[in-house]
Amino acid sequence: MAPNFQDKASFIWQVADDLLRGTFKRSEYGDVTLPFVVLRRLDCVLEERKENILATYEGFKDQLTEDQLDGVLLKTSGVDLTERDRVRVEEIVRDARESEEVQAVMTGNNTRSGQRHVVDRVVDERVYEEVTHGVDLFKKLSDPRANRILKARLFDELIRQFSQAA
Repeated sequence: MAPNFQDKASFIWQVADDLLRGTFKRSEYGDVTLPFVVLRRLDCVLEERKENILATYEGFKDQLTEDQLDGVLLKTSGVDLTERDRVRVEEIVRDARESEEVQAVMTGNNTRSGQRHVVDRVVDERVYEEVTHGVDLFKKLSDPRANRILKARLFDELIRQFSQAA
């Protein structure tokens, strides 16, 4: 049986409530959780393309301008994402307290300029500080049965739930 997106959204909400209560107001849960949901979605989209993107980047990085390189990488990836040196969320999980990796993702310093605004818009400095110094958000919440459509609906449901709490 396919997982129900509302059940998954409720589960994520419960995890957020358990982990964030006392550190953040209930209305701020979305400010903490949604950036990581967005980053994880980007990871999932790029996962099967990452090696090819990195190989293309290595082959052309010294020959092209950044804009030209982004164009080549866009064609290589087949999607409007080319985060050629982005740290995976899994890598952050392994060493969450080593804030260099977390800071690179949270500040968008390692992303293509076209995606940098996504990170800038969803991450707040206070959230960054709390996540890197005391809140363990890195529980495994993945489900291999969840397809892309389910994940998109799940994200929409999370936005709705977090908006209602605000």
